[in-house]
Amino acid sequence: MKKASPNPKANKNILKITYVMAGLFLALAAYLGYFLQVKSEDIINNSYNARLDSFSDRIIRGKILSDDGTVLVETQVDAEGNETRVYAYGGVFDHVLGYSAKGKTGIEALANFYLLTSM
Repeated sequence: MKKASPNPKANKNILKITYVMAGLFLALAAYLGYFLQVKSEDIINNSYNARLDSFSDRIIRGKILSDDGTVLVETQVDAEGNETRVYAYGGVFDHVLGYSAKGKTGIEALANFYLLTSM
């Protein structure tokens, strides 16, 4: 009986498929790294992220401070546990600070995750 000799053309095709699969795996790993490092903040702060709504039910929003440490916005809790956002200068900084009650805008929307995870 003769042994079958290896087919060099078949080996090259298998090697090409292996390189393609390894390249796809590396591309997927690179995209995952990019997604975790660059895009994660956009995903966390996305208004469609339901996890932020569950945070807001349990956690009191943090303060927004100016660069000199002046409190611009803070949350006050009354005796019944109702939370109210208090804007120290009334409507002066509304266009920048935004609101968090009826849809988030301004800094309230931009830093929503940080406001919910800070004390």
